[in-house]
Amino acid sequence: MTRVLRIAGSRAYVAKSGRHTEQFDSAREFPDATSAEQFCRRHNLSRVELLIRTDQPEYDLSIPLASTL
Repeated sequence: MTRVLRIAGSRAYVAKSGRHTEQFDSAREFPDATSAEQFCRRHNLSRVELLIRTDQPEYDLSIPLASTL
């Protein structure tokens, strides 16, 4: 299972560098949802969603985080 932040309504992810990327492999990974939320708060990110990617795409999950900021 992989957890990354995606800009809501786009195909862009938050990159390891902190910028945006359209490459999933360049996205910053988070160990858990709490770490992702804390990252958003520290960097004043809004309109983002936590994407939880599994080995089976039909079970991938996207959770909006904008309401928590």
